[in-house]
Amino acid sequence: MTTHPTFGRYRVDQVVGKGAMGTVYKGYDPKIDRVVAVKTVSFQYVEESERKAALERFHLEARLAGKLAHPNIVTIFDVGEDFIAMEFLEGESLSQFLKSHGAVPAEEVLRICEGIAAALDHAHQHGIIHRDVKPANILLVGPQRHVKLTDFGIAKSAGLGMTATGHVLGTPNYMSPEQVMGETIDNRSDLFSLAVVCFELLTGKLPFGGGTLTTVAYKIVHAAPPPARELNPSISIPIEQFLLKALAKQPDQRFANGKAFMEAFRFAHAAGGQSPIIPTNQTTQMLPPPPPILAPSPNRKRSKTGLWVSLLLLVLLLISFGGFYLLQRNNSVATNNEPETFSESNLPATETNTNLAPQDPEPEVPERSDDQLNPEPIPPETQATQPETTAEESNLPKTTPAPTVSTAKPKPAPAKLQKPTAAPEPLVAAPAPLVFPVTARSEWGEDWGDLVDGVAMSDRLAFADRSGEGVRLVDPSSGRMLLEFDVVDEPEQMAADSKSIYLAIPSKGIARYKLDGKLDESFGKKGLLKGDWKKLSGLCRTDQGEFWVSDKGKGQILKINSEGKTQITIKGLKEPGHLILTPEDMLLVCDVGAHQLVGFNAKGERVLTLGGPGKTPGLFSKPQGLALHAGILAVADTGNNRIQLFDWPGTRFGSEIKTYKDAKLDEPVSVSFWGNTLLVTTLGRQSILVFTP
Repeated sequence: MTTHPTFGRYRVDQVVGKGAMGTVYKGYDPKIDRVVAVKTVSFQYVEESERKAALERFHLEARLAGKLAHPNIVTIFDVGEDFIAMEFLEGESLSQFLKSHGAVPAEEVLRICEGIAAALDHAHQHGIIHRDVKPANILLVGPQRHVKLTDFGIAKSAGLGMTATGHVLGTPNYMSPEQVMGETIDNRSDLFSLAVVCFELLTGKLPFGGGTLTTVAYKIVHAAPPPARELNPSISIPIEQFLLKALAKQPDQRFANGKAFMEAFRFAHAAGGQSPIIPTNQTTQMLPPPPPILAPSPNRKRSKTGLWVSLLLLVLLLISFGGFYLLQRNNSVATNNEPETFSESNLPATETNTNLAPQDPEPEVPERSDDQLNPEPIPPETQATQPETTAEESNLPKTTPAPTVSTAKPKPAPAKLQKPTAAPEPLVAAPAPLVFPVTARSEWGEDWGDLVDGVAMSDRLAFADRSGEGVRLVDPSSGRMLLEFDVVDEPEQMAADSKSIYLAIPSKGIARYKLDGKLDESFGKKGLLKGDWKKLSGLCRTDQGEFWVSDKGKGQILKINSEGKTQITIKGLKEPGHLILTPEDMLLVCDVGAHQLVGFNAKGERVLTLGGPGKTPGLFSKPQGLALHAGILAVADTGNNRIQLFDWPGTRFGSEIKTYKDAKLDEPVSVSFWGNTLLVTTLGRQSILVFTP
């Protein structure tokens, strides 16, 4: 009679994967009568002094992943002293899939990234940063290749300080610049790693490869990724531009969350068949690319030798713990007697099959070769200076000098790092021009009045009609009007939730209407909320039910609660108008009188000024409408009779729309998005103009 080993109540039947950290078994839970995956911990290659931390990290994986219940995250059932029981899955890892398929069609990459982004958003909402997003930790389950994210073994939870100062956790090829530098990271680091995976899926190549860990780390921090279209000509220009943004060196230049990441990816994919240069009767003119930008961001505080201290950490690689790397400042340079690494390729044939349980993923360490004994040349030591940047006739954000960075070539301990002696050419190429290709598709309505604002709801669109003192609800699939109702006076900007529409009424205050067109008298005082303002001109609502309002009568912005009490006052604007909240919780305001956009943080502090008076791209004349979707900021530049499109949050000008088919835009006043569809209203046409990718 064959006896099977057990862990807790779980019987294990066969090995399905091995790693330096432990073994994954196919197991059985007799109590519930189900097949499970049992992941065990091993200290075979862990020094005695590190074992306690390794065990704590193993238990941390169980605690963190156990908090998460999401269809794209592997489910944890139970945890013991030296094992984790989780759902058993059949399929393959994305790493295996890449090895057998190479570059993957964009449609399939979109589907895979959709699942990963959703999983990351769920984890981030629970305060958990994965820190090791890579193909080996992404599973494709079943014939439909359902996406599952696994291995939270080095994840970080807010309030759990597991990583000691001077430690860098992650797999080098997929790490973000801030992760390589050993800096504080947030959810945008995971999104950078997702972008690396996306790039690899689309091109079959890593964006930051190299024969040594030092080279990889240097490229991640300094070098632009290779042009994706050179690696795979079938990739569209919009997708290539999406990848450049997603792989930006500075976190605040990337997407704020997985939802924004995927919205931009879908938009780029939908626009892929379009010509990057739009005919002159639709969208025209682009600014030339700005001067090169040398990463990383100057606001990152570190010493001049910080980069090479971090690179030295990478060279001092000790061992792979279940697919992550532990790099510590004070260890000596790794030698040739490193322990053997484990990967799918060197597992015994009897210990692998297509039944896929979450595995300790393979280490991403390059195989030892002569290149490791004689590393690739690294650019000389540098005290780099950022090329000077100018802004013509504008107040567009200017690039600032990059920090002084030491790239002295490290010598074996205990020798000290050498001081920089030369300045090489920057490795980051000038960004490609931004292009947002759109096509004029259709026109909804006729003589619908002065539609000064529009907002997208779950199943309908709402437009504020100033001249008709009403609201029009429109079917987004057909452009047919569903309902028209009168309001108490001329409306300006509007907001909405699932049950109500809120209107800024300059002469009255904030009015709330039900979706049947009736004034909601339970709101404020008989349907109207009044506050310390003179003449309302803008309105947006937070997820907590508070409001930001523009008061052009007093030149101020107010944040008020649901009772109308002022919480924050921002003064000093010339003529504040429409405003929106960005995914980063920045309040973005049209200052019509100053002909610019102004951004404020949650405390009411100014953090952005974009534009200024003028006619050239990037400048404004009476900007009145704002909309943000998929990393694209649309601005109704009313006085210049155009819509301007910018990259967000980079605020780099992309293109402009000056015509609808054969007719010029005549005083555009509002912009809104329904998915990837851009909706524009103008005072001249009194209708809704529809533009699509």
